[in-house]
Amino acid sequence: IYIGNRSFYGFKNGLLIPKTVLFLSAASFFGYESLPTIYCEQTSPSSDWQEDEECSFADYNWYWYSETSNTDGQHWHYVDGKPTIWTE
Repeated sequence: IYIGNRSFYGFKNGLLIPKTVLFLSAASFFGYESLPTIYCEQTSPSSDWQEDEECSFADYNWYWYSETSNTDGQHWHYVDGKPTIWTE
């Protein structure tokens, strides 16, 4: 799956990016109305994901999937089918 520039323009809610997303542009989030929470089913960014001068992935709150407890504040897991950030 490819997610291109401004795909989420005006979007206001959190997102779940499935692990099937092979290409993602940081500019996909350009115009997002608030600082989004993004749950990604991958365990880390793909090398095929692209940033540019206007948009950086660091501009957003990313949480990476982890099946085992990881309380570093950057990982999540499913609880009753919902993304849930790992806590102590």
